[in-house]
Amino acid sequence: MGEWRHTSSRITAAIGSPRHRGRDLWLREGDAQWALGKFAYGASDDDVKDEDVDVYLLRGCEGDWEFLGTATTTEDGAHATVEGVEDTGGRVYFELPPAQRLGLGRHRLLFVVQADHSTAEQFIEVLPAGARFAITDVDGTQTESENAEFGAIFSGATVTAQPFGAELMSAFAARGYRPFYLTARPDWLQTRTVEWLSENGYPPGVVHTTLGFTGAMGNAAVVFKTGELAALLARFPDSIEVSIGNTATDTTAFSNVRVTPERAWLYRYDPGAMGTRIDDYGAQIPVAQTSPLSCVF
Repeated sequence: MGEWRHTSSRITAAIGSPRHRGRDLWLREGDAQWALGKFAYGASDDDVKDEDVDVYLLRGCEGDWEFLGTATTTEDGAHATVEGVEDTGGRVYFELPPAQRLGLGRHRLLFVVQADHSTAEQFIEVLPAGARFAITDVDGTQTESENAEFGAIFSGATVTAQPFGAELMSAFAARGYRPFYLTARPDWLQTRTVEWLSENGYPPGVVHTTLGFTGAMGNAAVVFKTGELAALLARFPDSIEVSIGNTATDTTAFSNVRVTPERAWLYRYDPGAMGTRIDDYGAQIPVAQTSPLSCVF
Protein backbone atom coordinates (compact mmCIF):
# COMPACT_ATOMS: atom_id res chain seq x y z
CA MET A 1 0.00 0.00 0.00
CA GLY A 2 1.03 3.59 -0.56
CA GLU A 3 0.41 6.67 1.54
CA TRP A 4 -2.43 9.13 1.39
CA ARG A 5 -1.40 12.70 0.61
CA HIS A 6 -4.08 14.05 2.91
CA THR A 7 -5.42 12.97 6.30
CA SER A 8 -8.92 13.85 5.10
CA SER A 9 -8.60 11.25 2.34
CA ARG A 10 -7.45 8.58 4.78
CA ILE A 11 -10.46 9.27 7.00
CA THR A 12 -12.87 9.25 4.03
CA ALA A 13 -11.52 5.89 2.86
CA ALA A 14 -11.69 4.43 6.37
CA ILE A 15 -15.38 5.15 6.95
CA GLY A 16 -16.79 3.86 3.68
CA SER A 17 -16.18 1.29 0.97
CA PRO A 18 -14.89 2.39 -2.46
CA ARG A 19 -17.47 3.50 -5.00
CA HIS A 20 -15.06 4.35 -7.80
CA ARG A 21 -16.17 4.17 -11.42
CA GLY A 22 -14.90 4.90 -14.90
CA ARG A 23 -16.84 6.61 -17.69
CA ASP A 24 -17.27 4.37 -20.71
CA LEU A 25 -16.76 6.02 -24.10
CA TRP A 26 -17.59 5.61 -27.77
CA LEU A 27 -14.92 7.21 -29.93
CA ARG A 28 -14.17 7.67 -33.61
CA GLU A 29 -10.68 7.13 -34.96
CA GLY A 30 -8.83 10.41 -34.57
CA ASP A 31 -10.82 11.57 -31.53
CA ALA A 32 -8.95 12.56 -28.39
CA GLN A 33 -8.78 9.54 -26.06
CA TRP A 34 -9.32 10.08 -22.35
CA ALA A 35 -9.23 7.85 -19.31
CA LEU A 36 -12.03 9.24 -17.13
CA GLY A 37 -12.76 8.14 -13.58
CA LYS A 38 -14.45 9.21 -10.35
CA PHE A 39 -13.00 8.27 -6.94
CA ALA A 40 -15.24 8.34 -3.90
CA TYR A 41 -16.10 6.34 -0.77
CA GLY A 42 -19.11 5.50 1.35
CA ALA A 43 -22.85 6.00 1.13
CA SER A 44 -22.40 9.75 0.81
CA ASP A 45 -20.10 9.26 -2.19
CA ASP A 46 -17.37 11.42 -0.64
CA ASP A 47 -14.58 12.36 -3.04
CA VAL A 48 -10.89 11.99 -2.42
CA LYS A 49 -9.02 14.91 -3.94
CA ASP A 50 -5.38 15.48 -4.84
CA GLU A 51 -4.61 11.76 -4.57
CA ASP A 52 -2.56 9.71 -7.03
CA VAL A 53 -4.17 7.11 -9.29
CA ASP A 54 -2.23 4.80 -11.62
CA VAL A 55 -3.79 4.12 -15.03
CA TYR A 56 -3.35 0.82 -16.90
CA LEU A 57 -4.56 -0.37 -20.30
CA LEU A 58 -5.57 -3.80 -21.58
CA ARG A 59 -5.46 -3.16 -25.30
CA GLY A 60 -8.20 -5.04 -27.15
CA CYS A 61 -9.25 -6.50 -23.77
CA GLU A 62 -6.51 -9.14 -24.07
CA GLY A 63 -2.79 -9.68 -23.62
CA ASP A 64 -0.67 -7.85 -21.06
CA TRP A 65 -1.52 -4.73 -19.11
CA GLU A 66 0.30 -1.55 -20.16
CA PHE A 67 1.09 1.17 -17.63
CA LEU A 68 -0.06 4.49 -19.06
CA GLY A 69 0.89 6.86 -16.26
CA THR A 70 -0.24 8.42 -13.00
CA ALA A 71 -2.99 11.00 -12.62
CA THR A 72 -4.09 13.06 -9.62
CA THR A 73 -7.72 13.37 -8.58
CA THR A 74 -9.15 16.85 -9.03
CA GLU A 75 -10.49 19.60 -6.87
CA ASP A 76 -13.97 20.82 -7.83
CA GLY A 77 -13.88 22.66 -11.15
CA ALA A 78 -10.13 22.28 -11.66
CA HIS A 79 -10.43 20.59 -15.06
CA ALA A 80 -12.41 21.50 -18.16
CA THR A 81 -15.38 19.31 -19.07
CA VAL A 82 -14.35 16.32 -21.22
CA GLU A 83 -16.81 14.06 -23.07
CA GLY A 84 -19.64 15.66 -21.12
CA VAL A 85 -18.01 14.90 -17.76
CA GLU A 86 -18.00 18.05 -15.65
CA ASP A 87 -15.38 18.27 -12.92
CA THR A 88 -17.24 17.79 -9.64
CA GLY A 89 -14.05 16.86 -7.80
CA GLY A 90 -12.41 13.53 -7.13
CA ARG A 91 -12.09 12.90 -10.86
CA VAL A 92 -9.28 11.73 -13.10
CA TYR A 93 -8.84 13.20 -16.57
CA PHE A 94 -5.93 11.46 -18.27
CA GLU A 95 -5.38 11.89 -22.00
CA LEU A 96 -3.71 8.86 -23.53
CA PRO A 97 -0.19 9.60 -24.79
CA PRO A 98 0.23 9.66 -28.61
CA ALA A 99 2.50 6.60 -28.51
CA GLN A 100 -0.19 4.58 -26.73
CA ARG A 101 -3.31 5.63 -28.64
CA LEU A 102 -6.00 3.03 -29.14
CA GLY A 103 -6.84 1.46 -32.48
CA LEU A 104 -10.21 0.14 -33.59
CA GLY A 105 -11.77 -2.20 -31.05
CA ARG A 106 -12.83 -2.51 -27.44
CA HIS A 107 -10.31 -1.62 -24.75
CA ARG A 108 -10.28 -1.91 -20.97
CA LEU A 109 -8.69 0.60 -18.60
CA LEU A 110 -7.92 0.01 -14.94
CA PHE A 111 -7.48 2.75 -12.35
CA VAL A 112 -5.61 1.90 -9.13
CA VAL A 113 -5.60 4.31 -6.19
CA GLN A 114 -2.00 4.28 -4.99
CA ALA A 115 -2.82 4.67 -1.31
CA ASP A 116 -5.13 1.69 -0.83
CA HIS A 117 -5.04 -0.16 -4.19
CA SER A 118 -8.81 0.20 -4.67
CA THR A 119 -9.79 0.14 -8.33
CA ALA A 120 -12.18 1.25 -11.04
CA GLU A 121 -12.62 0.22 -14.67
CA GLN A 122 -13.52 1.99 -17.88
CA PHE A 123 -14.22 0.63 -21.35
CA ILE A 124 -13.46 2.58 -24.52
CA GLU A 125 -14.71 1.45 -27.91
CA VAL A 126 -13.00 3.01 -30.93
CA LEU A 127 -15.30 2.55 -33.90
CA PRO A 128 -15.35 3.36 -37.61
CA ALA A 129 -17.60 6.06 -39.00
CA GLY A 130 -20.25 3.56 -40.13
CA ALA A 131 -20.82 1.94 -36.72
CA ARG A 132 -24.44 1.25 -35.74
CA PHE A 133 -25.99 0.76 -32.31
CA ALA A 134 -28.62 -1.21 -30.42
CA ILE A 135 -29.65 0.94 -27.47
CA THR A 136 -31.59 -0.08 -24.40
CA ASP A 137 -32.74 1.44 -21.16
CA VAL A 138 -32.13 -0.76 -18.09
CA ASP A 139 -34.70 -0.26 -15.29
CA GLY A 140 -37.98 -1.92 -16.16
CA THR A 141 -36.83 -2.41 -19.73
CA GLN A 142 -34.29 -5.09 -18.87
CA THR A 143 -34.78 -5.50 -15.11
CA GLU A 144 -37.91 -7.12 -13.67
CA SER A 145 -39.50 -3.77 -12.76
CA GLU A 146 -38.81 -0.05 -12.85
CA ASN A 147 -37.77 0.20 -9.18
CA ALA A 148 -36.35 -3.27 -8.55
CA GLU A 149 -32.73 -2.13 -8.43
CA PHE A 150 -33.32 0.56 -5.84
CA GLY A 151 -35.18 -1.86 -3.60
CA ALA A 152 -32.38 -4.38 -3.96
CA ILE A 153 -29.77 -1.86 -2.81
CA PHE A 154 -31.36 -1.84 0.62
CA SER A 155 -32.72 -5.39 0.82
CA GLY A 156 -29.91 -7.29 -0.87
CA ALA A 157 -32.43 -9.03 -3.12
CA THR A 158 -31.41 -10.37 -6.51
CA VAL A 159 -32.83 -8.41 -9.42
CA THR A 160 -33.99 -10.68 -12.23
CA ALA A 161 -33.88 -9.83 -15.92
CA GLN A 162 -36.79 -9.63 -18.31
CA PRO A 163 -37.14 -12.89 -20.29
CA PHE A 164 -35.03 -13.00 -23.46
CA GLY A 165 -33.74 -9.44 -23.04
CA ALA A 166 -30.11 -10.59 -23.00
CA GLU A 167 -30.70 -12.93 -25.92
CA LEU A 168 -32.20 -10.11 -27.97
CA MET A 169 -29.27 -7.78 -27.30
CA SER A 170 -26.87 -10.62 -28.10
CA ALA A 171 -28.63 -11.22 -31.39
CA PHE A 172 -28.15 -7.59 -32.36
CA ALA A 173 -24.50 -7.72 -31.24
CA ALA A 174 -23.93 -10.83 -33.36
CA ARG A 175 -25.02 -8.80 -36.41
CA GLY A 176 -22.44 -6.14 -35.59
CA TYR A 177 -24.57 -3.60 -33.69
CA ARG A 178 -22.79 -2.17 -30.65
CA PRO A 179 -24.80 -2.40 -27.41
CA PHE A 180 -25.40 0.88 -25.62
CA TYR A 181 -26.98 0.63 -22.14
CA LEU A 182 -28.43 4.04 -21.32
CA THR A 183 -29.91 4.53 -17.86
CA ALA A 184 -30.88 7.53 -15.76
CA ARG A 185 -29.49 5.83 -12.66
CA PRO A 186 -27.07 7.83 -10.47
CA ASP A 187 -23.38 7.82 -11.28
CA TRP A 188 -22.41 5.66 -8.30
CA LEU A 189 -24.44 2.74 -9.72
CA GLN A 190 -22.21 2.51 -12.81
CA THR A 191 -20.13 -0.43 -11.57
CA ARG A 192 -23.14 -2.28 -10.16
CA THR A 193 -24.96 -1.85 -13.48
CA VAL A 194 -22.03 -3.26 -15.47
CA GLU A 195 -21.83 -6.24 -13.12
CA TRP A 196 -25.58 -6.94 -13.33
CA LEU A 197 -25.54 -6.90 -17.12
CA SER A 198 -22.59 -9.28 -17.23
CA GLU A 199 -24.07 -11.64 -14.64
CA ASN A 200 -27.31 -11.84 -16.62
CA GLY A 201 -25.69 -12.65 -19.95
CA TYR A 202 -25.91 -9.30 -21.73
CA PRO A 203 -23.25 -8.66 -24.38
CA PRO A 204 -20.46 -6.20 -23.55
CA GLY A 205 -21.06 -2.63 -24.58
CA VAL A 206 -20.91 0.91 -23.27
CA VAL A 207 -22.88 1.77 -20.11
CA HIS A 208 -23.87 5.36 -19.37
CA THR A 209 -25.58 6.49 -16.20
CA THR A 210 -26.22 10.10 -15.30
CA LEU A 211 -23.25 11.91 -13.79
CA GLY A 212 -25.09 12.97 -10.65
CA PHE A 213 -25.56 11.53 -7.17
CA THR A 214 -29.36 11.22 -7.37
CA GLY A 215 -29.93 10.14 -10.97
CA ALA A 216 -32.80 11.59 -12.98
CA MET A 217 -36.55 11.10 -13.24
CA GLY A 218 -39.33 12.65 -15.29
CA ASN A 219 -38.29 15.60 -17.42
CA ALA A 220 -34.74 15.43 -16.07
CA ALA A 221 -34.48 11.88 -17.44
CA VAL A 222 -35.78 13.06 -20.80
CA VAL A 223 -33.17 15.82 -20.91
CA PHE A 224 -30.38 13.41 -19.92
CA LYS A 225 -31.30 10.69 -22.42
CA THR A 226 -31.94 13.17 -25.22
CA GLY A 227 -28.51 14.68 -24.64
CA GLU A 228 -26.82 11.29 -24.63
CA LEU A 229 -28.52 10.19 -27.83
CA ALA A 230 -27.80 13.51 -29.52
CA ALA A 231 -24.12 13.22 -28.59
CA LEU A 232 -23.99 9.72 -30.04
CA LEU A 233 -25.63 10.85 -33.28
CA ALA A 234 -23.31 13.84 -33.56
CA ARG A 235 -20.36 11.45 -33.57
CA PHE A 236 -22.08 8.65 -35.53
CA PRO A 237 -24.87 10.15 -37.68
CA ASP A 238 -27.91 8.01 -38.50
CA SER A 239 -26.49 5.14 -36.46
CA ILE A 240 -29.39 3.89 -34.32
CA GLU A 241 -30.69 0.53 -35.50
CA VAL A 242 -33.03 0.11 -32.52
CA SER A 243 -33.71 1.88 -29.26
CA ILE A 244 -35.61 0.08 -26.50
CA GLY A 245 -37.35 1.60 -23.49
CA ASN A 246 -40.44 1.19 -21.34
CA THR A 247 -41.71 4.61 -20.29
CA ALA A 248 -42.87 7.97 -21.62
CA THR A 249 -39.44 9.43 -20.84
CA ASP A 250 -37.84 6.91 -23.20
CA THR A 251 -40.45 7.54 -25.88
CA THR A 252 -39.93 11.29 -25.69
CA ALA A 253 -36.13 11.06 -25.75
CA PHE A 254 -36.24 8.77 -28.80
CA SER A 255 -38.63 11.13 -30.55
CA ASN A 256 -36.52 14.18 -29.67
CA VAL A 257 -33.61 12.80 -31.70
CA ARG A 258 -35.90 11.61 -34.49
CA VAL A 259 -35.64 7.87 -33.99
CA THR A 260 -38.30 6.58 -36.36
CA PRO A 261 -41.26 4.74 -34.78
CA GLU A 262 -40.29 1.37 -36.27
CA ARG A 263 -36.88 1.64 -34.57
CA ALA A 264 -38.25 2.91 -31.23
CA TRP A 265 -39.40 -0.18 -29.32
CA LEU A 266 -41.32 0.25 -26.09
CA TYR A 267 -41.53 -2.80 -23.86
CA ARG A 268 -45.06 -3.42 -22.62
CA TYR A 269 -45.82 0.28 -23.02
CA ASP A 270 -48.01 1.93 -25.66
CA PRO A 271 -46.09 4.83 -27.24
CA GLY A 272 -48.82 5.78 -29.68
CA ALA A 273 -47.49 7.06 -32.99
CA MET A 274 -44.03 7.72 -31.50
CA GLY A 275 -42.90 4.11 -31.38
CA THR A 276 -43.69 0.41 -31.57
CA ARG A 277 -45.01 -1.56 -28.62
CA ILE A 278 -43.40 -4.96 -28.04
CA ASP A 279 -44.52 -7.46 -25.39
CA ASP A 280 -42.11 -10.36 -25.89
CA TYR A 281 -38.37 -10.00 -26.46
CA GLY A 282 -38.22 -13.59 -27.66
CA ALA A 283 -40.53 -12.76 -30.55
CA GLN A 284 -38.17 -9.97 -31.64
CA ILE A 285 -35.05 -12.13 -31.80
CA PRO A 286 -35.72 -13.20 -35.43
CA VAL A 287 -35.96 -9.49 -36.32
CA ALA A 288 -32.50 -8.94 -34.86
CA GLN A 289 -31.11 -12.06 -36.49
CA THR A 290 -32.21 -10.90 -39.94
CA SER A 291 -31.12 -7.28 -39.54
CA PRO A 292 -28.52 -6.16 -42.11
CA LEU A 293 -24.98 -7.00 -41.08
CA SER A 294 -23.08 -4.09 -39.58
CA CYS A 295 -19.35 -4.74 -39.97
CA VAL A 296 -17.66 -2.79 -37.20
CA PHE A 297 -14.17 -4.20 -36.72
